[in-house]
Amino acid sequence: MSQPIGYSYVRFSHPSQAQGDSLRRQTEATAAWCARNGVQLDATLTLHDLGASAFLGEHTRNADRFALAGFLKLVEQGKIPKDSYLVIENLDRLSRQEERAALRLWMDILDHGVNIVQLHPETIFRHEKSDMLDIMRALLELSRGHGESEIKSQRVGAAWGEKRRRRRAGEAQRPTARMGEGCQVITKRLPGWIRLEAGQPVLIHERAAIVKEIFRLTAEGYGTAAIVRKLTAEGVPAFGDYLPPPTGGDDATPTKRSKSTAGRRANGEHLGAGYWTRSYIHRILTDRRALGEFQPRRRDGSPDGEPLKGYFPVVVSEQEHLAARAGSRQRLRRGNGEPATGERRPRQRTGERAGQEKQPRYVNLFAGLLFNAHPPHDAYYRATRKERGERRSVLINSDAAEGRAAMWSFPFDAFESAIISALREINPREILPGEQPPDETLALGERLAQLEQRMAEIATELRPGGKPAGAVLRALEAMESERSDLTRQLSDVQQREASPAGEAWSQLPTLAEALATADDPLDARLRLRAIFRRVIERMDLLVVPRGMTRFAAVQIFFTGGAQRSYMILYRSPRGNASKKTPAHWWCRSFFETLGADDYDLRTPADVTELAGVLASLPLEEAGT
Repeated sequence: MSQPIGYSYVRFSHPSQAQGDSLRRQTEATAAWCARNGVQLDATLTLHDLGASAFLGEHTRNADRFALAGFLKLVEQGKIPKDSYLVIENLDRLSRQEERAALRLWMDILDHGVNIVQLHPETIFRHEKSDMLDIMRALLELSRGHGESEIKSQRVGAAWGEKRRRRRAGEAQRPTARMGEGCQVITKRLPGWIRLEAGQPVLIHERAAIVKEIFRLTAEGYGTAAIVRKLTAEGVPAFGDYLPPPTGGDDATPTKRSKSTAGRRANGEHLGAGYWTRSYIHRILTDRRALGEFQPRRRDGSPDGEPLKGYFPVVVSEQEHLAARAGSRQRLRRGNGEPATGERRPRQRTGERAGQEKQPRYVNLFAGLLFNAHPPHDAYYRATRKERGERRSVLINSDAAEGRAAMWSFPFDAFESAIISALREINPREILPGEQPPDETLALGERLAQLEQRMAEIATELRPGGKPAGAVLRALEAMESERSDLTRQLSDVQQREASPAGEAWSQLPTLAEALATADDPLDARLRLRAIFRRVIERMDLLVVPRGMTRFAAVQIFFTGGAQRSYMILYRSPRGNASKKTPAHWWCRSFFETLGADDYDLRTPADVTELAGVLASLPLEEAGT
């Protein structure tokens, strides 16, 4: 019998705790427990969320940023062996959310076959049994952690409320050694064009000039992507919002750099991607900080009272701000409201742009799957642009849209049709893994039944004809949302278990034919994309233009480890309106086109060699 594996999870809430004993204490205690209990401690997976709060549960959702979320994703994918151990100092390291959410997380981990070890007090929660005493112990520990964070949150909220009250009343805050006499700021987060001098916010003039230029360009009709391209091409240094370090002042020696917001806060760094982005340009233009205003917000992001005017030094006037808004509106509202060529409208919240008809969503079948074989290996997205007087859908590498890389484009419709035609010819038994996913139906069904029972109990407690209190109504709404989510999950699991991947793949021909003729093509595309995402790991694309002809070499890597390589040739329409040769394309395997099938588009040397071969390949041999 193989030795069970242990995974150590370490978390603390504030970056300053990294300077203390928390990390060493949690790490050594886990290693000691594993040694005593014959568990092999995994040294390849680092599960550290340092400076990450567990109060709102974000550390369980964002797998790109938080270690616990990444671990949960691996658990759901079945990549963590059953009977493994997740070792934590205390359950409050796992979650400090409200009791139901925290207990749900605890149960989800156990339901996936992973044991949970709490070191202090030492308790082993095993997945194979449902012990009411264990549930009560877990609930008590999780409730204690949530209660501590709730009290801390209330105290911090009260302190922030007092800061906002004093600032609105025009009172100077109590001076601190950190900020100096007469400090009027109530948050350490500052716009990138502001710094503190003697506790007072002052302009960084060279950056303020850049902000002013951004407003001027917008008023003249530039979109955010065009502004990003212009600033990048001109070599204008990028900046983002600034978070001073918690102690030691702005000139304190920085700790090791971290990509997380918490880590950059500890270092006193500017929060930004290191280059200009459309999202930051959009924020500069819309949040009114450049007009000197500051909008306090609650924890959920909603506004907390009226904006504070005169909080920051003014960069642009109200007239300049209105002119930029007018320029942006004129650029975006062209005919049917479509954005200008090459632009993608920033995502709007519900209720914004009143009176503007909401555009239907388009489902890109390859979203999140398709990547550029050329450096810097960015993703491809579908865009609409004007070519030869006609608007056409094309695939464009994302970094090219912001001026950071050469553009490699390919007609989207031809690419989509070619890939679908190629995939329809594949025997699913040649590419799909044979293993079946674990049965989740029972666990989801039990959770759904418990939730519905609780909802029924609340409904019977309400007086007939009485109006539910606001808190009760919000609780019921949250539970209804959870029930819908569980119902959807249960349906997905049941469908997946009833229809293995091979059977799902067999739906591809029908769905492919339905793309153009279905009563609800959006639904057909969603279902087809779901099939692609179930069986495809990624797709790498190499585009080589040859005048009016374009080659696209694409490699598809399937989740079972199989791979297929295709060459797509596209020929643009030729001739005038009276005698016009229509566009055409074909799709063949690498071997059919080149006589070789040993190129790997993930290898730079192979990409360079293949690009050279396609650039010199006689078009007659390619069948044009």
